[in-house]
Amino acid sequence: MKTYFTNQFKLIFLLCFLICLSNSFAQFNDYTIKLGLQASGILPDTEFDKENKPKDPEYKFSGLGRLFLRFEFFTPVVEMEVGGGFGRLAGIDTAKNNWWTTIIPADL
Repeated sequence: MKTYFTNQFKLIFLLCFLICLSNSFAQFNDYTIKLGLQASGILPDTEFDKENKPKDPEYKFSGLGRLFLRFEFFTPVVEMEVGGGFGRLAGIDTAKNNWWTTIIPADL
């Protein structure tokens, strides 16, 4: 019985591995200008959880969005990227008050 489940697990793992395999390229090198959008969630792991240790910590959604422009810099081998974004880190402190801070990344 145990070997049946082990073999079944191996088969499922192999099928998942084969499905996830693909030949994909990280960049399309035939474009001189590329535009992209990134979005991500932020984990609000702050001092309210570490030092104060609330019994019932509450979390607010925190996210970050970023827009970037990538272009060739004098040669097709070297690329440069300009980006900027907006994010908000939010949470609830031990007195059940909402707090937030704004994150504005800008980079080259």
